[in-house]
Amino acid sequence: MNTVVAYIALGSNVGDSPNILRRAMERLAELSVKPLVKSSLWQTTPVNCPPGSPPFVNAVVTLAPLPAETPESLLVKLLTLEKEFGRKPKQVLNEPRRLDHRDLAPRHRLPGLPRRRSEGHFLVSEFLASAQRQPT
Repeated sequence: MNTVVAYIALGSNVGDSPNILRRAMERLAELSVKPLVKSSLWQTTPVNCPPGSPPFVNAVVTLAPLPAETPESLLVKLLTLEKEFGRKPKQVLNEPRRLDHRDLAPRHRLPGLPRRRSEGHFLVSEFLASAQRQPT
């Protein structure tokens, strides 16, 4: 049986970003029936962000949603996680943030999961390749 998976990109550029992403991955593991597949942490330069924005730390995880999970319920959980980690309603487009997520790989994503803007998100293929190489 093929397991449905969701590829989720994580990013942070406020606070202790590496620790924030590691803690977020621990929380995401609770939403998966299998161990997460996790990429390395990557530091990236902000793109289309306000001047002076700090660098991002990014990662990608692959999770296998719980049996009763719907795309909408998973999205609610991901948005709730962002808020629990201190994400505030944005005042400025692409402003610095403690935790952000993106649904990646539309050919492989959880069917029906609404898209958040990820066009132009660079290094996506590198993140996914890194996630595939990481031990579980």
